[in-house]
Amino acid sequence: MPSFKDVYAVLPVSDHAAAVTWYERWIGRRPDTEPMEGVAEWRITGNAGLQVAHDPETAGKSTVVLVVEDIGETVGSLAERGWTAVRSRTSASSN
Repeated sequence: MPSFKDVYAVLPVSDHAAAVTWYERWIGRRPDTEPMEGVAEWRITGNAGLQVAHDPETAGKSTVVLVVEDIGETVGSLAERGWTAVRSRTSASSN
């Protein structure tokens, strides 16, 4: 198996500036780096991060799963920044 250094979820977008603004608000800070034009990266934890990349042809065709320690704390933090959490579906193990 290769020795991985970092893992990034790449989120292709059609409007890079608008997407960076949206993710800044959601994550709560500016990107950690913008390694090239049309790419913004946030280090999320340890060696994992999100990368927003201008790629109109594949924009909107990605999925990212983020696992948090405390969902209540996370929802509260997002609410403080103007976000509203909406429960859209449950997993098979939810009651």
